[in-house]
Amino acid sequence: MNCKQRSIVLSLLAALVSFTVKGQMHLNPDGSGQLLMYPLYTTAQANDTYLSLLNSTRDYKAVSVRVLQSHDGQSVANFYVYLSPHDHWSAVITKDPNGEGALIRTGDSSCTVPEQIAATGPNSVGAVTAFKILENGNPQYNQIGHVEVIEMGTLNFEESGTAYLNPVNDTPFLQNDQQAIEQLKSAIHHAQGLPGNCRALTNAWQPAADANNPSTAAFYYPDPDSGPGDFTRARIPLAPPSGGLSGHGIIINVPDGTAIQYEAVAVEDFMASGYHPSPGGDEPGLDDGVPSAILETSDGQQQIFLAGPLVDMESEEIKNTGNLPGDRVSLFHVKRQAGASGSRLAGGGQVIAAIKESHRSDNFHMYGDQRANDSFLSVTGGPQGLGLAGGKEALSAMLSRSMVINDYTLEPALNATTNWVVTLPTTRNFIAVNQLASENSSSEYIAQAPFEILRLRPDFPCSQFNLRYWDRESSEDVAYYANSGVLRRAFYGLCATSNIINFKTNHLGQRITESFANLDRYFSSHYRNGWARLEYTDLDLRHLTSRAGTAGQVTAGVKSLTVKGMPAIGFATQVYVNSSVGHSGTLANYGIALKHGYVSDITINE
Repeated sequence: MNCKQRSIVLSLLAALVSFTVKGQMHLNPDGSGQLLMYPLYTTAQANDTYLSLLNSTRDYKAVSVRVLQSHDGQSVANFYVYLSPHDHWSAVITKDPNGEGALIRTGDSSCTVPEQIAATGPNSVGAVTAFKILENGNPQYNQIGHVEVIEMGTLNFEESGTAYLNPVNDTPFLQNDQQAIEQLKSAIHHAQGLPGNCRALTNAWQPAADANNPSTAAFYYPDPDSGPGDFTRARIPLAPPSGGLSGHGIIINVPDGTAIQYEAVAVEDFMASGYHPSPGGDEPGLDDGVPSAILETSDGQQQIFLAGPLVDMESEEIKNTGNLPGDRVSLFHVKRQAGASGSRLAGGGQVIAAIKESHRSDNFHMYGDQRANDSFLSVTGGPQGLGLAGGKEALSAMLSRSMVINDYTLEPALNATTNWVVTLPTTRNFIAVNQLASENSSSEYIAQAPFEILRLRPDFPCSQFNLRYWDRESSEDVAYYANSGVLRRAFYGLCATSNIINFKTNHLGQRITESFANLDRYFSSHYRNGWARLEYTDLDLRHLTSRAGTAGQVTAGVKSLTVKGMPAIGFATQVYVNSSVGHSGTLANYGIALKHGYVSDITINE
C-alpha cells in the first residue's frame, strides 16, 4: 500500500469513528456523562461515604441511583432522583446504628421516588433507607460496595412548530400531555430552596389519571408480573439522556480525622433512548446500554467494539461446563436465585431507538443485523420480553484492563498504609443460575467470559492475578503468585465485586467479606515505598471478541477486536500519621486518593 492509499484508508477510518462516536458508549476523561460508577462506598472501620451528583445541563433529568454490595454485586438499595437544571444532589452511606448493616440518607430536597427519601426542608433529613438483607444472609456484606448512577432520560422534547413530539413515535403530544410535561418540570424545579411539588412525581407513577391534573399517571404503563410490561406505551416517555452528570465520593473517618475524595467514572452515550421503567425493581442496569463502544487498541488506534452475536444457551458444552464464550452475548438476569427474574429487560436504553429505526437491519444503536427487520418489536413484546443484548459486553470491553498500576507507601516514620480498590462493576451481569445444567454437570451457576469459571468460590467468578512491585530504586519482587507452586500467597484472587487490597493495615474494609485481601505478610521487609502492578492471569483463556461490521450497512469497515483483561475501576488510598506534632494529643492524620493507571490489551483480528 502506497502512502496515498494508506492516507485515504486512515482518513476513512477516522471519519467512521468521528461519525459514530455519538452512537457508541465511551469513557469521558473530563468526568461527565450519562452513566456514573462510584468504585467504593464503605461503612467499615468507622468510615462514612458521602456521595455527590451534579447536573451541569439545562435539562430536567430522571436519574436512577443503585447501591450494590461487594460480596456478590447484588442490589441492596435503589431509588429515582429527579434533577432540575443545574441541580446538585448528595447523600451519605453510613453504618446502621440498629445492626451490623448499612443505610443511606440525604438532607437534599431534590425529588425522589420513593418520595420520603428526600428531605422536606433546608434543615431536615429524609427517611432513612436501610439496605436490604439478601439471601446470602449477612448484613455485614452491605458495609462495602459500589454505586451506579444511570440517567434514564430528560423531560426535554423536540418541538416542531407549535407541537411537542412524542420521542417514541414522533407524533404530536395532546394538549393534556403538553400540560403534564410542564407540570412535571414545575414540580421538579427548585424555587426558594425547595422543589415545586415532589408528590406530583409519585402521582405520575399511579395507574389512575386525574382529569383535573394532567400529570397524574403520566409515567405509568402496564407492568404485569409475567413480563416487563410495554413501557413504550407510557403517556409521557422520556426523551434520550443528554449527559452532563458528574460526581465524586468522599470517605470520611471521624476518629482518624481523614477525608479521602475520589471521582466517579463517567461513561458518555451509554443509552440511545430514554428508558424509565417502573421504580422499585432491578431496572435500569449496566446491561441496558448500547451494544457498541469506542476502544483504543494497544498501538493507539481508536476502534469500535460491536458486541454479538447472541449465544445459544441450549449448547451441550455450555450446559456441561457452565461457561459462556467471550465472542457471544447473553441475556443473563442479574438475580441469581433459581426461578427468579430480577432484571426484567436487557438493553432497555436501546429498545425505543430500535423500534423507531426498525427498518434498518444494522445500526450502532442496536443489536440484530442477522434478524428480520421487525425483530426489535418481536423481541420486546415476545414471550420472554428480554429486550436487546450486547450492552454489558460493550461496557465490559471498554473497561477491560490487563494490568492495574499505582503507588504504595508503607513508610514507618509516617506509620503509612496503602489500600488499593479494584471494583469489577459488571460482574453481576455475567453470572447466573445454570437453569439448563445437565445431569452430568455440577455447575450450579454459569459464568460468561471474561469472568473465570467458578472454581475458587462456588457462587462467584474470582479473578486470579499476580502482583509485582518495585521500590524507588527499581528493585523488583513478587508478593503473590497465582497458579504456581509458590506458597507465599494470602488468597486466590479478587473474589468480590469491590475488592480492597491491603498493603499493610486495612483502613477501608473488613475481614468478614471476600473483598478483603491482605498482602502485608508477603511483602519483603525492605520494600516500603514504590509502585506495584496487578497482572491478571489466564487472559488467553478469558477474553471478549467483537464481531466485524456488515458489508453494505452502516457498520461496514468495522473490524473484529480481541479484548484481554477484566473490567475494572478504582483507585488507591494512602493514610499517614504525623507523630511529630509538638502538642500532646493533637490529631495530625492525612489521607489521599490516587487514580489507578492501566494497561489494556486490545488487538485487531485481521
